[in-house]
Amino acid sequence: MLKDAEDFAEEDKIAKEKIDAKNSLDSYILSIKSQIDDEEKLKNKVSEDDKKTIEDAVKEAQDWIS
Repeated sequence: MLKDAEDFAEEDKIAKEKIDAKNSLDSYILSIKSQIDDEEKLKNKVSEDDKKTIEDAVKEAQDWIS
């Protein structure tokens, strides 16, 4: 029984690390999305081509984690 608990503890640890990584990436994506639409941050500081590139990368990342 103790062996089973140890095995599940390792699996739980791995699952938690994956969830934490996914949540971190999701937070980063949301941060980037808000920055490229915020006039005080990036909206007026990047070209339309760069903005499109960022938006495409954000969309790709969102699709990947879904």
